[in-house]
Amino acid sequence: MQRKQHLHALPATLDELFERFLLSAIECDVHYKDYNFWSETWRTQWAYHKQNYRREAILNGVTQQQYAQAHKLPNRLMYNNLHKCGGAAIRVLFWVYHRRQFHQQQRLTVQKYISEHQLPQRTAYRQLSRQPMSNIWAQHFDNYYGDAWLRHCNVREYADFYGLNVTTARQYLFNFPIGLFDPMLIKPWI
Repeated sequence: MQRKQHLHALPATLDELFERFLLSAIECDVHYKDYNFWSETWRTQWAYHKQNYRREAILNGVTQQQYAQAHKLPNRLMYNNLHKCGGAAIRVLFWVYHRRQFHQQQRLTVQKYISEHQLPQRTAYRQLSRQPMSNIWAQHFDNYYGDAWLRHCNVREYADFYGLNVTTARQYLFNFPIGLFDPMLIKPWI
């Protein structure tokens, strides 16, 4: 029988969030012998992959597709299973993590930080030099996560309802699974 992830209280601080999300994944049992007779394949250890993907997405900016290819996971099941641990939205924590690290290390310039951490040059410069969100987007952030997100409204629906540009809205609002963490923790770093 496959192991399930434990449910814990939501992290109260950003330090606690990264401490939990960057823990090494539970050990993947090489001799895991759970055979699926219907598809005639060995079952995937999703508990391991959920934790490992979340860690790799935050530390390395790995996409779901890149992770699936590297670990030879079936695409059909991968999106559903990895969505439970944050899915594509979890990648925003990659830039939150690096923006926070950059601002805590006052002595470094943007270029020096980029080369030291081997980040993609063009995107990293834009992300690390980014200004805090405007008051208008701060209001939308509070409104989305305080109401629409809790009613399972996705970013596109919210943007359409308020007449916002969807692409711009996706720079500030993300479809995190409810119960993963409190999005207000990352608001100062978006």
